[in-house]
Amino acid sequence: MKEFDFGIRVDMGGIIGSGHIYRSSALADELIKNGKSVVFIVKNKKKFLLHTHGKKYHCIDLKTSNDNECIKKCEKLKGIKNLILDLQKHNEKYAEKLKSKFFIISIDDIGNKKIYSNVIINGQIGKFNYNYSFSNLDTKRLLGTDYIILRNSFHKLSKKFSISKKPIKKILLSFGGSDDEDVIRRILPFLISRNFELTVILGATYPHSNVIFLLAKKHKNLQIKKSLNEVASIYLKNDIVIASSGMTIYELACLGVPSLFIPSGEHQHKIAKEFMKKGFGINYGFWDDDYDHFSKVLAKFSSDSFRKKMNKNGKRIVDGKGIFRIIKGLINSDSYGLS
Repeated sequence: MKEFDFGIRVDMGGIIGSGHIYRSSALADELIKNGKSVVFIVKNKKKFLLHTHGKKYHCIDLKTSNDNECIKKCEKLKGIKNLILDLQKHNEKYAEKLKSKFFIISIDDIGNKKIYSNVIINGQIGKFNYNYSFSNLDTKRLLGTDYIILRNSFHKLSKKFSISKKPIKKILLSFGGSDDEDVIRRILPFLISRNFELTVILGATYPHSNVIFLLAKKHKNLQIKKSLNEVASIYLKNDIVIASSGMTIYELACLGVPSLFIPSGEHQHKIAKEFMKKGFGINYGFWDDDYDHFSKVLAKFSSDSFRKKMNKNGKRIVDGKGIFRIIKGLINSDSYGLS
């Protein structure tokens, strides 16, 4: 078997969302740029390829949805020096079983677990995300938004967005890979009727694409973008963004694009509240079909001074350099442990 400096065990799609694969591929791209070899380790290669936008990566298909079986197969893998885990729930289940075989780097979002990994990376906002206990007190801890993993394009374009004094006209909607709460279909008719210029990014596993494309045929103020590898430049073309508050919230903060967040799940709700407390974005809360309230919240963005403050605060919270801080440690240590 070909030898690899890094293996990346990741899942994606459905309730898990697309954020895991997007940040893992961003990390892989930077490692490859720095001369390191990388292989993805996934449950389903076909589903994985839906999210890579034509990019070619080495890939090991575990061909099972059962995590216990996946761990057994990972135990048998040879020729991988370091294992990066980016799973929604089971990072440390893998780490506990595989710690004697690999140097393990875990990427986590939600805390509240025992850590068996050599390195824990959690770039999420809010101390409530960092509640860990450790089996090894030497575990390196990279916590906070200084370590959020974004694609390089966000850092490059972070100074390109400027706030217009004109009334908001262009609005973009983005609700992850599958929009599990079906928010797009529920709010689009209202926004279309208000004559905004609308762009919708549809995720790779969104189940109602045909409905949205039919709407776009009927209404000239609506255009559709399918799931994109590079979205930063698309965000910048809009006055505001309405989105869920997964990885997208960090991307928008880095660019300083004024945003209205409609979270999917309790964890996203907490994240959106934390960002709003620090001056970036409005947390609408869970979608409730209350269009009068939605209209009042949307009206707050009519103030350009309000949007300018949001722009400044977002860039202060997320500088977009997290991936470079992490990569520097991974490639500058003999053991690939961050020092």
